[in-house]
Amino acid sequence: RYKNWRKSAADLIPDILSQLGLKEPLVGPLEVTTEFVVTCPKTTRLDYPKGDLDNFLKTVWDSMSGLLFTDDNVITTAHATKRWADKGEDGYIDITVEEVMT
Repeated sequence: RYKNWRKSAADLIPDILSQLGLKEPLVGPLEVTTEFVVTCPKTTRLDYPKGDLDNFLKTVWDSMSGLLFTDDNVITTAHATKRWADKGEDGYIDITVEEVMT
């Protein structure tokens, strides 16, 4: 699943960056806020999505490395959440990246 997700992300990210007008990867330092909204299965006893939040982040950051930013080592501040999507809502990932002024 990880390899399939990375492939899908690698196909989508360049188009998204082009739409944003980003021609070169950001060099940092960067602050990244990420919200994972996960489609809820029909039945679950869990109050929140299964899986370690750091693994969610690693997958996304690895996919964006070299495209959105030069490498994920330029991220100096991170904020992340995960939650179930509301009933009828599709899952998605919302990412905000800001350059940190030094």
